[in-house]
Formats: sequence, C-alpha cells, structure tokens
Amino acid sequence: MADDATVFQKITQLLDRGDGVRAQRLLKPIYQQRRDDPQVLYLVARVNEVRDRAELAEKVYRQLLKAGNVSPAIARKARQGIERLAASDKLRRRDRIESAKLAKPDRLGLLILEATPAERRRELAQALAHVLDIDPYSARMQLQTHGWRLYRVGDFAELDVYGRDLRKAGLKTFWVDRAAIDEIEVFRVDYLEQIEPNFVAVCVERGDRAGRIEFEPGEVTRQVRGGVPLFINAVSFDISKQDKEKIKRKPEIRDYVQLLDLHLLDRGCILRFCDRRYRFDSGAIFTQEQLEQEEKGLASSAATTRINWNGMLAAIDRQCPNVPLWRDFAPFAETTLDYYLLMESIDHYVDVMREEPSNWDPAFQLYSTLVWLREAKP
Repeated sequence: MADDATVFQKITQLLDRGDGVRAQRLLKPIYQQRRDDPQVLYLVARVNEVRDRAELAEKVYRQLLKAGNVSPAIARKARQGIERLAASDKLRRRDRIESAKLAKPDRLGLLILEATPAERRRELAQALAHVLDIDPYSARMQLQTHGWRLYRVGDFAELDVYGRDLRKAGLKTFWVDRAAIDEIEVFRVDYLEQIEPNFVAVCVERGDRAGRIEFEPGEVTRQVRGGVPLFINAVSFDISKQDKEKIKRKPEIRDYVQLLDLHLLDRGCILRFCDRRYRFDSGAIFTQEQLEQEEKGLASSAATTRINWNGMLAAIDRQCPNVPLWRDFAPFAETTLDYYLLMESIDHYVDVMREEPSNWDPAFQLYSTLVWLREAKP
C-alpha cells in the first residue's frame, strides 16, 4: 500500500503538470489490478481530463458519484472535476463563437429544436442545459415531444456553434440564415388549369405579376399543409361590473384558413394554395359539387369550398402519391408568435382579409421555408 501511495502521489504530480501520457503509463498496471477502486477510478478520470478526453472523464466522474463505496473526499474531487470540465467546455465554446463571428459577421440566424422522444426527454434536457448553461428544469420545459420549436433568434455564427454542440449531445436541431428565407420564391396559385398528365397552375408572382407554370408531378418534392386561424372580436357582458366595465371584447377563433404549399426544389419555388383565394369556378374539376356549381353559375358556400378543397387535395395526392407531407405547423407556430420583430419582417404571401394583422400568417411562411431549407441541406 505504501508503494501504491507513492505511485499515486507521483501520478498526481504528473497530472498537475499536465503530463497525462506519463501519468497514464504509470496508472495502467494499477488499474488492471484494481479496476473498482474509487481512488484508481478518480485518477483514470483525471488522466482523461488532462488528455482532453472530456466525455470519458465526465463519465467516470459521474460513475464515482453514483457509486456507494466512495469516500466523501473522492466524491468532492469528482464534483470538482465535473465543474472544471463544464468551465473548460464553456470557455472553449466562447472562443469558438468569437472566431465564428469574425469569419461570418452581422448575420441573423434562427435555431430550431426538433421533437424529442418522450423516453429521452430527461436525458436530453440535461444535454441542453449543459450546452446552453441553463438549469435542467427549464431545459426540460423547452423540449417538445411533438413538432418543432423556434428556440432562438440571434447571431448566426453563435447559433452555428450552439447547434453543432447540441447535435453532438444528441439533440435534433438545425439552424438557418435569416436571409435564406427571403430567397425562396413563393407563387400564389389562383387555380389549376389541369392536373394530368402535368400540372398547369395559374398564379401570381412577386410584385403581383400574373404567371403560369407547368410542371410534372415528379417535380413536387414535398407538401406542406396547415391552417391559420381567423379571429373575431367577441363581445361579452358582465352585469356584476360597472357600466364602463360591463362590455368586454376578446379575440376568438371564428374559423381556419387552409393552406397548402407544393415545393418544387429544382425550380427554386413554392406554389401556395389558399382555400379563400382559390378560384374553384375556373380550371380543373375536383368534385361533383364543383361541377354543379359551374353548370348552374352558383357562388361557393363555406361548406362547398371545404368539399372542393378536400377534393383538390385528394387529386394532388393521387398525382403525387409518394411525396412527403409536412403538417405539424400548429405546434411550431405557437412557439413563434411572440417573436414580433421577426414576424413583422417576413413577407408571408398569405391572402387573408383580417381586421388586424396576425403573426399566424408569417408563421406559416416561416414553417414552410424552414422545411425547405432543412430538407435542401446536404
């Protein structure tokens, strides 16, 4: 034991000087004989720490804290080791961020967290807390088990560093340059002249220029669907209040406007369909109701519009049976609504008559373009 104590002291001195290679050489034969000895395991962790193998070092430190045969002194040293690793990791990340900002200055970015499996939420919350230096409870509340979350808007270079570290820690995430969102062309479809053998869409381009585009079903790379709410200012009366306070106005959802985007990746554009804009009295026939309306010259009602819309979706699905469909818009939109400056800066190309602007409209534009940018990345 006396010889071991001497060797332990020498190993510790080498580690204090940063000589992890010689320390490991001395420790190896002792470890082979005493793999479960807490003092030996602590030195194993220290060797890995000094040799910049942070993940292995942290794993052993945490193993010691969970063990039942560890003295208070070793447990204290293990906690100190974990704190050193965290501080070192934070410092390296800060240096990487500063270097990245010099290389890519003044670019706004968005960081999106994807859905987290429920069974891994606790584990990944710890990883999120570690990377972003927040408490684990707050991190857990920010992880969704369904849909995406717009997690952060800020300097693109900084988000690039955080995003890479989050991916390395096991979280599904991606980040984009804000400017890339505006580079994708969006054409608003008035109606489809035909759907087979090729689609022919009559549409409006940027600047409200009328256009016409013909494309094969195989050019559609994905569909994005969602509904944005229409609000009314509902009036309620509270007879228990004074006269001026009796009447209350509160926004309530009256209906949902249905939206469909077809992504044509090779052409660099999105075709946007809106059930309130689409002219079912022109072009291709999708339903018997639509045919009868056209023959009798009748205007569409809300009920027949919904039937015709669903008929159009079914026709598109038949022509594009294997195209991926993205439809988790609503949970994502809920995470974007409070980013007022970002939402105001987005041209949304959603033709909805509203009493007041709503961030739901740019939220759909953001969701669809994020799907595009995420899928387009190599």
